[in-house]
Amino acid sequence: MGHRILILDDDIDFNSLLTDIFSQAGYDVTPEQDPQKALALIREFQFDLVVTDQRMPGISGKDFLRELKKIQPRTPIIMVSGFLDNETIRELIREGVGGVFLKPLNVFSLLKRTAKLLEQANGAAVRPGDADSDSAAPTAEFHHTLPFPFSSFPCRDPKSAEFAHKLYALRNFKSYLTLSGPRGTNFAAVCRDFEALREKPDERFLYLTNTMVEASNLLRLLREHEERERVTLCFLEADTLDLERQRLLPQIARKSGVFAGLPVGTRFIFCLSESLDTLYDRGLVDENLYLLTSSSELTVPGLEDCREDIVLLAQQILVREAATRQLGAVPKLDVSARSYLRDRYWPGNYNELQQVILGALTLARQNALTRDNLEKAALPGGLPAVELKQHLTRLRDEYAQAANILCGGDRSAVGTVLGMDEGAVNKLVADKNAAAG
Repeated sequence: MGHRILILDDDIDFNSLLTDIFSQAGYDVTPEQDPQKALALIREFQFDLVVTDQRMPGISGKDFLRELKKIQPRTPIIMVSGFLDNETIRELIREGVGGVFLKPLNVFSLLKRTAKLLEQANGAAVRPGDADSDSAAPTAEFHHTLPFPFSSFPCRDPKSAEFAHKLYALRNFKSYLTLSGPRGTNFAAVCRDFEALREKPDERFLYLTNTMVEASNLLRLLREHEERERVTLCFLEADTLDLERQRLLPQIARKSGVFAGLPVGTRFIFCLSESLDTLYDRGLVDENLYLLTSSSELTVPGLEDCREDIVLLAQQILVREAATRQLGAVPKLDVSARSYLRDRYWPGNYNELQQVILGALTLARQNALTRDNLEKAALPGGLPAVELKQHLTRLRDEYAQAANILCGGDRSAVGTVLGMDEGAVNKLVADKNAAAG
């Protein structure tokens, strides 16, 4: 059984939303709308954490907090309210509230803070002033048994658990790290896991798309954080970064050119949908950058490698959307939907999963997603259009590889089977082997 959490909020709909959020995250939840009944429960049962509103009939959240502390003084508390000014927030933190969140709610920050408070409660007491606010980085926390924070995967599958441990081992990389994963990988989540494990408390992580990689913009961003110990630059689309922009990056590391004299230290994370060596062989990676980055590479598994995680990842998306759309409850996945998610081929990985879930959520008429909803959310063939080209490419490569085996490696015979000249067959097989290696 998971940690036991008491939810106190007199708003029935919001209470139900919070209950669903924590239940789907794996916690044992007790909901209550009446503060006095909640105090009676606290006198009778031990709770690992209490989540309470501020404005309630008959008693304020602050008064409830004081009564709770008399009964269970070491129980962590989170306050969620739409009516808190800055002075009240500071007062709550001084009185020992471990997290203060404003409505509309940031679910990821709430779950992240919950996991942290429960971890602290198992060791040391929560210190006043150690609370998180709604502005924390939006990192979803799965309820797992890893001895460190990790949110990219729920790690029910051995391959994702293995990846989590590899990521943890590389948390203190010094200069360059390459993340390679299949197209559609949620690289931002992986980078946020590195951020959660950062060794320097004052370190800043910058998440950069290609349009942001321009000399004056990078210089401005680095100058804004030049008082920090270090800045980690996360290039989320590095495989499509043109050579001109790539040549800026070694200048940052060496503090040369327009970046000369910058006092802040830097390190880099490059996110690629193919291996670094494959991109370099195709002339898509600048040679100087390749020499700097080729020493450390971590492969992110695709959904096809972590099928035991898919349903929980889908539930994570639903929890987030329920908060964003302010739904009364988190939609459920029925048995047919869970089976469909586990069995379906996901060439677009997390991005495709998210697209299908959001489409199905729009189609669902009840508070449950079915197989029918999910199938209708995808185009004929079960693939979103954005992934169709990748799917056809995969089928072509697999067919070419099979033909090569059947013809005993005779490329001329393979060309006859595929209707291609021998030179094209050689390139196709070579590209396939390079990608596999």
